[in-house]
This record gives sequence, structure tokens and C-alpha cells, in this order.
Amino acid sequence: MLRSGGVVVAVLALFASADIPECSLTVPQLVAYNGYPCETHEVVARDGFLLNMFRIPHGRRGPSLGPRPVVLLQHGLLDSAAAFLLNEREQSLAYILADNGFDVWLSNSRGNNFSPPLGNSKDKWRFSFDEMAEFDMPAFVNHALHVSGQASLAYIGHSQGATLAFAHFSESSELNDKVHLFIALGPAVFVRNIRSKLLHFLAEFDLEEIARWPGTGDFAPHGEIWELTAKFFCDTSIIGKDACSLFLFMIEGTNGTPGHNLNCTRLQLYTKHTPAGTSMQNMAHWTQMVKHKRFAKVDLGPIENLVRYGKVTPPVYDLSKVNVPVAVFLGDQDTLGDIVDNDYLRREIRPDIVVDWQIINEYAHLDFTWGVDAHVRLYPRIIRLLQAFAVA
Repeated sequence: MLRSGGVVVAVLALFASADIPECSLTVPQLVAYNGYPCETHEVVARDGFLLNMFRIPHGRRGPSLGPRPVVLLQHGLLDSAAAFLLNEREQSLAYILADNGFDVWLSNSRGNNFSPPLGNSKDKWRFSFDEMAEFDMPAFVNHALHVSGQASLAYIGHSQGATLAFAHFSESSELNDKVHLFIALGPAVFVRNIRSKLLHFLAEFDLEEIARWPGTGDFAPHGEIWELTAKFFCDTSIIGKDACSLFLFMIEGTNGTPGHNLNCTRLQLYTKHTPAGTSMQNMAHWTQMVKHKRFAKVDLGPIENLVRYGKVTPPVYDLSKVNVPVAVFLGDQDTLGDIVDNDYLRREIRPDIVVDWQIINEYAHLDFTWGVDAHVRLYPRIIRLLQAFAVA
């Protein structure tokens, strides 16, 4: 006899259809489907956390005779490496970079469906983007450079992917000589004016306390029920693209215009991979930044703060210590990487490290990865920057 969860799965499966052939593919299969080689790499961070990376070593025209400049793509909150692969082949950043002569690496932060915590410890989910900045980022950069044989790489971070890079460079000079260019897409560092409905709703709760409860370590994990629900909502023959776009809006906090600048024929594929999950403590960290309006380390409470930081309140990240070339791309419709908040970011970092600062009209948070015109309006600018700073 079916349990309630099984009944839900059965009902959703009855109505949900996968019109896009890519919906049934894993990430390596998806990359191969589009005509590219794909490697899967396991990386162990310094604290022992096992992480996953994908690599597209060259484009469809085959390997070059010499070394290729390395680019590392880091996804945002509740996302995964798949974010850079889900549009049509000629519209997806990872494929475009590979075809333009780059060795492309795609990393998965701890806690998403590709890099889940292992073991049975109750503390296995006790991490936030602090640990991603301190442990994951060096592991990804060092592994990509070791395998490729290169001395340095370019790092492209979307949303939280940019946040953790700013956090890392604020705390450590370890990667200063290994990252020759940092491109931030829709960075969410200061979130004083954030308009994300999800984060404002969650900020009403003490997620740090909830994260201590048994069985509440992860947040928005990806699973069978989610995939079938997403298919149901995004099957235009049943409900329609407006409902699916609203679905994405509630999750990611985009501009709320159904289908605006998104390829609505691929909504099922987007929602097959999003959300990809994270830890409850990471979500708590984000809601703390919303409430306290500081770019600071996670607040664990006075006692744990004293043990970890030597003070009862968590320290702020000192952005004046960032010492790598930075290019920032913003959207004037971005509800997560708000323009006013990023003006404050610009005042906090040293002006001599800023190599580009662009605002794209009518761009929201997901347009940096899924925008139907990103390959025309944004990615050529990125490629010119990468080529100008290329080391190979």
C-alpha cells in the first residue's frame, strides 16, 4: 500500500510530462548531449568535506594544441553547477566559454545535491557560506589549477558565488596569486535593500535555533516530489508558463514578471535543477544579514560566538582587504543583488581593484545565468575581460 508520499508522487507523475529531452539527463549527460566532453571530479576540502566539480576541458571543435586559460564558475544560493548549462547551447555561459578557448570548471558548494554532507553526525549540516569561503573555494581553485597545470585562473561567481569570494578575499591572501580576475554577477554582499520575498519571510523565524532541531539540517533539498511538482507547474498544457515563472520568482526572488527574459520552453529544465538545496544554517546566515544589515560571519549565539570568534558578536568581513582585480555586473531589476546595496559594496572595496562596473537595464537576478539574451548583452563583455586577463 502506498504511503502518503508515494500517493503524491504517483498523482504528480500521472499529470507531469517531460517535454524537453534534457529533463531526463544527468549533468554529464546533458553536457554530452550538447556535444561537449565532461569530467566529474571529487575534491576534498581542508576540513574533510567531499565536494563535486564538473569540467568541460574544451569546446566542440576539439582540444587545442597548447594550454587553455582556466575559468571557474561558481553558482549562487540554492543552486548548482547546472545553472550555467541549462539554456540552449549557444546561450549557456559554460558552453560559450568552452567554444571560445577556455578550460571550464563548474563547482558545487557544500550542501547542494551534488556536494551533500556525508556520515551520520548531527553536526554535518552545521555550515554556512563562511565555510564555503574558507574551505570550498580554495579546494576548487587549487584542484582546477593542479589538474590543468596552470598557475592562475579567472573566477566567475553568481549571487552567493560572488559573496563567498568577497568573504574569502577579505579573510585570506592565499588565492591572491591564483585568481587573476574575479567577475561578480549580481553579487549579494550587502542585503539592506533586498526584496526577496523568501528571505524576508524566513527572517521572521530564528533559523539558527531551528537548525539545531533533529532532522532540520538541510533546506530545500532536491528530490522526486519536487521534480514532479515542478514538472506539473511548468507543463504549459496544464497550468501555463505564468504559474511556473511565479514559482521561480518565489524561490529566487526575481522581478516577478512571468517569463520576463526567460526561455519559457525550458522552464521544466530550470526547475528540474532548482532549488538544489543548502543547509538551514546557511539560510539562517542570510536572514541574519537581512535583519542586521551587516556583511558578517554567522551568528551562533553569544556563547558559541565567544568560543569561535573571541567575542560575543560575529566579526564583519573587512572588504578593504580584497586585493584581486574585480569586475562587477549588476541588473537594475535585481531584487537580490540590489543596485543601492552594491553602491555600498563599491565604497567598501578599494577603487584600484575595480576593472569594470556595469549595470544592465531590465536585468533581474536569474538573467545572468538564464537570460535569453545574456549571450548577446552580457557574455561578450565577459569574454573580452577574460581574454584581456588570460594566463595560459
